[in-house]
Amino acid sequence: MTPDDEIPAVWAGHINMDTDQLRASADFFLEVGMRPVFENETRVILELRAGTHLVLIQVEDFQPGPVSFDLMVEDLDATHARFTDAGLNPGPIGNVPAHRAFDLTEPAGNTVTVFDSHNTEFPV
Repeated sequence: MTPDDEIPAVWAGHINMDTDQLRASADFFLEVGMRPVFENETRVILELRAGTHLVLIQVEDFQPGPVSFDLMVEDLDATHARFTDAGLNPGPIGNVPAHRAFDLTEPAGNTVTVFDSHNTEFPV
């Protein structure tokens, strides 16, 4: 792959997150900006940009905490304002290495970090 190629050949397919509040977690991430793909009693699949899927998995023995993935947005300030207006209670925006970011805690208590984008000038 070279920088002159149109888009990268691979992307993240599925990321998983456990929850003990499947419907509330799904509604939260729909409000964040994901699309519904699939739902049953134990799983909800939501689509992110580039076709990546967030798989929410209902579990009974659940310990919330930081998730193993993060989210990235084009305009961090506008996204923070939108999430605030929607009542999602984002944390304050801060500086981290190579980014600005804030944390977002979903109804089951999982925390995801939302970063500003630093994509290259090439199509993604």
